[in-house]
Amino acid sequence: MSTRFDCNLCGNPQVLPIEREDLIAWSKSGLFVQDYFPHLSPNDREMIMTGTCGRCFDDLFPVSEV
Repeated sequence: MSTRFDCNLCGNPQVLPIEREDLIAWSKSGLFVQDYFPHLSPNDREMIMTGTCGRCFDDLFPVSEV
């Protein structure tokens, strides 16, 4: 089963290979998202935590070339 998320900034839909029950269990677990969902990419985990897709996150926090 999968769960659909829409980016809070651009509205881009993403479907992640997790069930809604897993999200509820994670929110109650006290674990870091990377420990509970190690099979997901960092961009997918960001979507779960903040509702921001990878592209919008990169636009908000560009890598500086200092």
